[in-house]
Amino acid sequence: MKDMASNSVVGIARVKRVEDKAEIKLALFDILGQVRQRANIQLPSKAKVMIKVNLCLVKGYETGTSVDPFIARCLVEWLLQEFAPEVIYIGEADATELNADIAFKALGWNAEFEGMPGVELVNLARDECVNVKLEKGLFFRELAMSRKYMESDFLISLAKLKTNQMVGITCILKNQFGITPVKYKAQYHSHLNEVIHDLNLLKLPDLCLVDGIIAMEGEGPVDGIPKPVGLLIAGNDPVATDHACARIMQIPARSVPPLKRAIKKGLGRTEYEVVGEQIRDVKTKFIAPSTLSKLVVTLYRLFVRLARLVWHPVRNPQKAPSHNVKVGIVGLGAVSELCHLPVLSSLDCVEIVAACEKDSARRQRRKTEWHIPVIYEDYEEMYNKADLDAVFICLPAMLHYEAVKSALGHNLHVFCEKPLGLSSERAYELVTIARKRNLIFTVGYSRMLSDGYQKAAKIVKSLRLGKILQVHGVLTIAGPYAGWIPRSDWFFDEKGGGVLYDSGSHLFSILVCVLSDKITEICATGANTYRLPGVHDQISGYFRTEKGVLGTFNIGWRAATTSDSIEIIGSGGSLLVASDRVEERHGSSGYIERVKNHFAAAFELISGQLSSLTRREGIDKTFLMEDEGFIKAVIDGQKAIVTGEEALHVLAVLGAVKESIETGDKVGVKSYP
Repeated sequence: MKDMASNSVVGIARVKRVEDKAEIKLALFDILGQVRQRANIQLPSKAKVMIKVNLCLVKGYETGTSVDPFIARCLVEWLLQEFAPEVIYIGEADATELNADIAFKALGWNAEFEGMPGVELVNLARDECVNVKLEKGLFFRELAMSRKYMESDFLISLAKLKTNQMVGITCILKNQFGITPVKYKAQYHSHLNEVIHDLNLLKLPDLCLVDGIIAMEGEGPVDGIPKPVGLLIAGNDPVATDHACARIMQIPARSVPPLKRAIKKGLGRTEYEVVGEQIRDVKTKFIAPSTLSKLVVTLYRLFVRLARLVWHPVRNPQKAPSHNVKVGIVGLGAVSELCHLPVLSSLDCVEIVAACEKDSARRQRRKTEWHIPVIYEDYEEMYNKADLDAVFICLPAMLHYEAVKSALGHNLHVFCEKPLGLSSERAYELVTIARKRNLIFTVGYSRMLSDGYQKAAKIVKSLRLGKILQVHGVLTIAGPYAGWIPRSDWFFDEKGGGVLYDSGSHLFSILVCVLSDKITEICATGANTYRLPGVHDQISGYFRTEKGVLGTFNIGWRAATTSDSIEIIGSGGSLLVASDRVEERHGSSGYIERVKNHFAAAFELISGQLSSLTRREGIDKTFLMEDEGFIKAVIDGQKAIVTGEEALHVLAVLGAVKESIETGDKVGVKSYP
């Protein structure tokens, strides 16, 4: 640990116009200059500077989640002007739901520093590592760290001003949690305060800067509310800087465990000089993370665990068939682990006899966790050697065609994760092969199987809404993989199809299913707010169906919360539909009808939660429906829930959307016999 500065200084600058870049830069230069002068900050000759920035998920600075790359650029320009260091590293490490390289690209960091000599963006998880001993560590005694991080002469922590559900606030001390190259950092959450202490003890920041231009309050560090505060807080002492931030946010320092521990262990001071704005003049009440919400979640989880001890799960209530379906799984990533393996392992009529996976470490883990007899590296070898009836294709969309075609060529029934591929022409080839060979071929559109959408489809078929006139569909998510644990980043690859083939495939499958109709023409436009070439993350447009229904659609990543709904307008009534609820309206839709709908929605939600207790741990109802439906179709030849032909139409719609975005014209949807 470096020696503590002789005096601790915190500087505060206020920006009146949070979108005014010139004002932000002027304020940053001014407050850094004041802190440098009062704290006598010096850099060694030809210094190597490391700036540890705070990025969470792939959420931009405007959400209050991540640091603004413009502020980092201003900091770099100030360093170059004042000290002329030899090199400036800007570092962040991969995390459980973050690929730092992708985040640098998507959030504009690469563009911000492109062509700036002597500046390098560094993924601390992928840099060469060195082993470091920590004799006074509370959790670590030895750990591997980025060489560039450890060999830097001057460390700057560039953090975000935000609340944190686990530790109260996320500022300088918590920002250092991100330096460890271990990707799955959630494993440290049970000892988070000790880990934060150790990582600061390892290398205390020489200069601290907190981006409070757009901060976050509430359920931070990723699910809170953006809060325009217009502050920049700088300091030479991480404890003093965090202490000042807590005072500004009106959150008691005693309620911030890492800060309490750092104070106790002498990592900094709580007595410091304040320059620039005074705390009393800039403090603003932040909504703290909700204690009540944490309590409710804890009690609910306890209730579920207790209930499962009493209620035995219903497993395959129907009589088991006379033989098992021998299944192979192609790809053992997140969708296999979280969705299909739990379901297939619970079915008495299924025997998982083989799988294939290129990643050797994952092969070994899955073999042990799920007792899979043999896991091949290549699916061709599995098709040739394993005794299989059917396969589940759980690969990125751009790999579906080859894997499915080969499986059909080996006379295997095929379940393919959505979408069927990226080309409707190639998909038609697959559908044709399956027809000729009389093989079951289905695609995993799980969202359309949700209770709300299935109920809506029945209401539409009942003609209770009269003639359907219009439909409006929305599917926007935080995505592309927030809530998942990403093992790869093909979502952001141009070849992966972007949000269109990720979320769009779900939305159009829902629309087609609920309306029992086909889309015939479409017009769309797209935007790329992640700054990744060729990958649209926002798409909207309008369409017409075979039955003359007019519709609009919106799909997107990067939303603060998931919006998953459709609205159907008919001559005799209308529906507001989400995956877990349906609101039906007729006539004037007065207060009584609205109250009735709210009670019905509440009853459906509670019923759904209670019914989930009768299912096995880890099994989602929609995945159970599609997997069990596929297996039954293989056994007795009945129609699969989603046929290859139906999935082909969805893919043709996606192709039309893509063409419309590229040409700017209205495009007809291809039809296939």
